[in-house]
Amino acid sequence: MHAILGLSARHLQETHRYAQSPSFYNYGLLEAHHLKNALSSFNKQFQSSISANQDAALAASFLLCFHACSTVHMDPLTTPFQDSSLAFLRGIRSIVASHHRAAHSGVFKSLVAPPRLTWRSIPRIVPSTGPFAHFINLLNGLPPIPHFLENREVYEECVESLAPFLSLAEEQDDTRTEALELLLCFLEWQAFCPAKFVALVNTHDPIALILLAYFYATAGSVLSEAKSRWWWWRSKPSYMVQAIDEYLGSTWTIWMDWPRAAAQKF
Repeated sequence: MHAILGLSARHLQETHRYAQSPSFYNYGLLEAHHLKNALSSFNKQFQSSISANQDAALAASFLLCFHACSTVHMDPLTTPFQDSSLAFLRGIRSIVASHHRAAHSGVFKSLVAPPRLTWRSIPRIVPSTGPFAHFINLLNGLPPIPHFLENREVYEECVESLAPFLSLAEEQDDTRTEALELLLCFLEWQAFCPAKFVALVNTHDPIALILLAYFYATAGSVLSEAKSRWWWWRSKPSYMVQAIDEYLGSTWTIWMDWPRAAAQKF
């Protein structure tokens, strides 16, 4: 219940902001209150056992994930591009995997099996030009620094899994697929991205952050075409690209050329 009320308070804030209308209530305080209680209860449940109430744990996970996706105004003491939605989605995957009924039926079953990117949704062809090829060229031109050499396999795995999405962002075909199908594909990518990649993002590895910027630039290009849908994710892509770009600075400006240019079209 606290997760529902916290997300609702966030939605009301966004509604007033987009409508540019005054609010007579401090929904920010309500959001903080309910979010604190939701996270506290959620943590206690995970510390004990979720087997007795998996449905509630799954629902709360999605609600908290949506809230994390909608949050773009970070506390100044935290990392501006901290992406807790990655952690929630990977947690959702583990809950679904242990919940046999959800794992074999419904829209959540795609979170426990490798993503199936159909021809109808996302093309399987790895592009030889465009942002994917640009990233690979930059990766090949890196100096032989031990840290980058050690993690090169992770970088390649992530960019190859992003390649079809990058091709999709370059297309101008508004009838390419159902928007909900695309959204689920993006959520699958976050749920299945390697744990090593998430760890690199959390340690502010510059190339991992650039890959995250590529992901959000692609997601933003699709979201910009889905008018009035998924309010909880609409502000996140441009915010993440900008925050990562500002953090990395001029040293990585060439690497950020494509995400920056894509975000300007949102």
